[in-house]
Amino acid sequence: MSETQHPSLTTSKRIDYIDLLRGWAVIVMIETHAFNATLTPAIKSDWFFGYIAFINGLVAPSFLFASGLAMQSPRAES
Repeated sequence: MSETQHPSLTTSKRIDYIDLLRGWAVIVMIETHAFNATLTPAIKSDWFFGYIAFINGLVAPSFLFASGLAMQSPRAES
């Protein structure tokens, strides 16, 4: 009897670190929206919030960069 391999069990051509970056960006984007929605105006005027806002501003560009990188990756082509 010959064994056929299920298509989902074959090796993937995806690049793991790009998928990890995109996953991290999505999780941090959710955290950013939830965190910023619960902050009081007093906390938002604190000096530390400037650093948090800077990090939060890097999330969307990181996701777009990783998505573009995945599209141009030669290993991602079928």
